[in-house]
Amino acid sequence: MRWTPNEFCCYLKNGQQVQGQLMAKSGFSPYFITLHIAVTGGGQFWWPLMIDSGPVNELRKLRVFGRWYQQIPIANRS
Repeated sequence: MRWTPNEFCCYLKNGQQVQGQLMAKSGFSPYFITLHIAVTGGGQFWWPLMIDSGPVNELRKLRVFGRWYQQIPIANRS
């Protein structure tokens, strides 16, 4: 799994690479991550991740990224 603010990339078990963008409906809790991904080229899917479904450090980084990246500004800076 790799991610930036503009792109999300994951590799499926069969070796296929999926690229897209993380959508705002994704959810990040300490024990469960629900990714809503818009796939490059069309389509969307949901990807649920349990706390033990991948490398602990990578899932922690994803939760931190998701929580901070998806924050909606509450005031305009002018």
